[in-house]
Amino acid sequence: SWKNVFKTIIPEKNHILSIEVSKHNPENILIGTKNGIFISDDLGHRWQDISANLKKASVKCLAMNEEAIYAGGNSGLYIRRKDSTGWERLLVRNPPEKKAGEEEALDAAEPEEEDTAVNCIAIKDNRIYIGMDKDILYSEDGGRNWRSFPHEGLTGIINYILAPSKIDKLYCATTKGVFEFVKDRPRWLELYKGMDKNSSVNNIIFDTINEDSLWALTDRGVYRLESERYAMDQHIDIERNLKSLKIAFDNEPAFQELQQAAIRFAEVSPEKIKNWRREARLRALMPRLSFGIDRNRSTNSEIYTSATRDYVVFGPDDETNRFDMSISWELGDMIWSDDQTNIDVRSRLMVQLRNDILDDLRRAYYERKRIQFELMAEPPKDLKTRFEKELRLQELTSTIDDLTGNYLSERIRQQEQYSLVDRLD
Repeated sequence: SWKNVFKTIIPEKNHILSIEVSKHNPENILIGTKNGIFISDDLGHRWQDISANLKKASVKCLAMNEEAIYAGGNSGLYIRRKDSTGWERLLVRNPPEKKAGEEEALDAAEPEEEDTAVNCIAIKDNRIYIGMDKDILYSEDGGRNWRSFPHEGLTGIINYILAPSKIDKLYCATTKGVFEFVKDRPRWLELYKGMDKNSSVNNIIFDTINEDSLWALTDRGVYRLESERYAMDQHIDIERNLKSLKIAFDNEPAFQELQQAAIRFAEVSPEKIKNWRREARLRALMPRLSFGIDRNRSTNSEIYTSATRDYVVFGPDDETNRFDMSISWELGDMIWSDDQTNIDVRSRLMVQLRNDILDDLRRAYYERKRIQFELMAEPPKDLKTRFEKELRLQELTSTIDDLTGNYLSERIRQQEQYSLVDRLD
């Protein structure tokens, strides 16, 4: 059962944002809260507040080694050295350096630039890595000097950096997936097998001390990945091998053809926005027509009275009919109108939707190619393994059909019919 091991009378200090367990002494545990940092050296039985000048800080990430503790938040990176009781700011990107008297901690009331926020910290040997927005920086001298880490191939905002201790690799979790850094290139390669969609990955960890498999915590669930087998460029190698082995999928459309089919099916073509803009301007040439009908009718009557009798005299009815019509043009709409603003909003949403659709299509398409190649080049002897691969192949085919309006299946069926006719001839 769960047991609460940390609680204070201040609600903000109970809001835990980060936790770090020492690799050198597992009994040492750090927690970062919405208001400060706490440490325990007895597995959480007793806690000490070590916030000092970070007592008002929201601490998003923590890391420690035998020499110091590092804390990251919205205002940058801070260090608490072994023989110190306070925190020293190591890095802040945009704002100018403050004087010593102004060296306050991450003051929540003090406005800061968004990209000064440190989202994650990782330590490996004498190198410190931090993730700031979409960039990774590293230092080899305890944080005095910082350099940009290679960014090619890496997409999304950095959520977590994992530096294995057993193997010479570096992993990164972003809002676009999990990536592995390849030193030979050097560039980042996406680890994506089994993820049909572009998941936002919040954290990644190894399941054992041998660091054999990765676990990814995403906004769509938890995934387990076996390391060293799922780099994205394997798809490119598969395509190259298919050509070299002369294994051609003549009955299947190319990826670019499926892209166009997906865009047409979802109605997210860039031409649609161009047509909207043109039609919004042409609308100014159309007149605004208004007309009205006014019909009135009244009855004339007079009442006469005398000492002997009363009587009423009716006169002819008054009847009027009116008709009016007006035509106007808003010629200024040919230059700019409120419709253009609405189109701009819809255009941004359409671009985002189109990118999501094409990304899902790309993943499904190349994963399907890989499984096709495996089934043809090295068919599994185990019946269960073969069934799982063929079932996965059907699943990916259905995914592509869902994105393209059954274009893939229809195209394969048509090509098979043409091939049959050719053989009969």
